[in-house]
Amino acid sequence: MPFTVSCLQPRFIWIYAFAAVLTWAYHPCQAQETVGADDVIRLGSQQLAYIDLDRTAEVWQAASPVLKAQVGLPEFAAGIRAGRGALAVIPGRSWVLVNRVTYGEGSGAGVPAGRYASVNYLTSLGEKRVLSELVSFRLEADGRWRLSGYVPKFLP
Repeated sequence: MPFTVSCLQPRFIWIYAFAAVLTWAYHPCQAQETVGADDVIRLGSQQLAYIDLDRTAEVWQAASPVLKAQVGLPEFAAGIRAGRGALAVIPGRSWVLVNRVTYGEGSGAGVPAGRYASVNYLTSLGEKRVLSELVSFRLEADGRWRLSGYVPKFLP
């Protein structure tokens, strides 16, 4: 299926191939313009700020009903802690890629129909450790973009 890069920060060109493959794996549908890249980055940064402060209950409470139907608060919080570990100090975080997609009914993607947007961050943890963080949102019936997924992954 086609992959469209919506927005790519120039200083991370070297990671383009990795980010493209990673994003395609999570969003294998045609990209659609539904929300500005700056808005997705702002939303993602806000969610990560709460996650960094271990305020996962607040993140879960404001999340999409799609996310809440898949995972309860205890599992959500435990999953974040297990995926990230304890991150007391974050020396740096930069967004790499913004993607927007629309899934139709019966798309075979395994997610409910709707409009989705995601932003991929690279988070520097010092000592040559890098964490990839994919933050996804779904446009809900009330017109608000709500968190629909968070996937942390340490890079080799």
